[in-house]
Amino acid sequence: MFRIDVPTAAQTLSAPAAAGTPGYFTEGNPQTGQPATIPGMDWFNMVQEELMAILAAAGINPSKANRGQVVAAILTLIATGGAPLVWGGISGNLANQADLVAALAGKSNTGHTHNFGIADIAGLAAALDPGKSLAANGWCKLPNGLIMQWGTYQAFQEEGATPPISFPITFPAQCFGVWLTDINFNATIVSDNYAELYIKDRAFFRAMIQAMSTPDVVGTGWHGCEFFALGV
Repeated sequence: MFRIDVPTAAQTLSAPAAAGTPGYFTEGNPQTGQPATIPGMDWFNMVQEELMAILAAAGINPSKANRGQVVAAILTLIATGGAPLVWGGISGNLANQADLVAALAGKSNTGHTHNFGIADIAGLAAALDPGKSLAANGWCKLPNGLIMQWGTYQAFQEEGATPPISFPITFPAQCFGVWLTDINFNATIVSDNYAELYIKDRAFFRAMIQAMSTPDVVGTGWHGCEFFALGV
C-alpha cells in the first residue's frame, strides 16, 4: 500500500468540500440524460487515507512493493485486540521475542520514559518476566500478577495430618487453591495411599494422608504427594 506518487499528485492534503447528499456510483444513462458518476479528488483521498489509517494503526510502514499490507494490518489489529504494541517509539506487529529483539536493536537503554510507565529496557524485561524459580520445588509469577507454585512432599508418617508444608515463596495476598497428587517414591512397594488438602494459608498448606503398603515400611518416606498451587 502506498499513497499516489505520480508527478501530478499534490504534496499536501487539501481540505474536503462540504458534505453533500450520500449516494452511490452510476454509469449514467444517455437516454435519460443522467451523467456517469465522477468520484473526484475528495473521494479518492478519503479512500486512500482510510487505507493508510489501517496501516498506521497496526504500526506498518507503507511499501509500494507490498500489496498485502492492508490485510496484514487488519490481521495484526485483530490479533492484538486493536492496540498494537507501542513502546519507546517502536510500534508494529511484534509477534514474538525475536521481533522484539530486532525492534529494540540500537535503542537506548535509559534516559527516556515509555507510554506505559516502564522506564527503560531493563524495566521492560522485568515487566515481561516478573520472577521465577524453575526448580523441582519452584514458582513463577505471570505479568498479570498470578503466581503458580509447585513441589513435592515426602511423608514419614503412615496416616494423619502432615506438618505445615511451606510453599517455595509466600503468596503476598491470597492462596486461591492447592491441588494434590499422591505419589509412591518406591516402585518396589505395592501401596494404597491418598493425599487430600487439609488446610491452606498464604505461606503453607497441610495435607491429610494415608498409606498402606506391602511390605510394611512405615516411616521410611516412601510415599507423599506432589502439589500445585495458585494465588496472588
